[in-house]
Amino acid sequence: MNNPLATTPKIQSCHVYVKKIAVAMCASVYEEAAKDNGFYKTHPDMKTFYTKYWPLYVAPAREQLVKMLAMDDVTDHMKEEIFDVIIKDRSLQNLEAPGV
Repeated sequence: MNNPLATTPKIQSCHVYVKKIAVAMCASVYEEAAKDNGFYKTHPDMKTFYTKYWPLYVAPAREQLVKMLAMDDVTDHMKEEIFDVIIKDRSLQNLEAPGV
């Protein structure tokens, strides 16, 4: 299996809110992984880690936003805001697509 940390991920265009979620997910993963001495020796600084690897979490961040639209405990107002982010984020993806 390939190690996703072996190369620097390509930075993707995404909505600022998607990036915030991706960075938070990456930081959360770091906090757990840093409990391992080998990982921490390789990646001693969380900010450096998430600055480099947050793009790996853009897709999971987008997936989480879509899942939130179906959650009963998310208010209709929040769902409208999430939907707006998804639409705006998608338009940024379309700008990156070749031939669009």
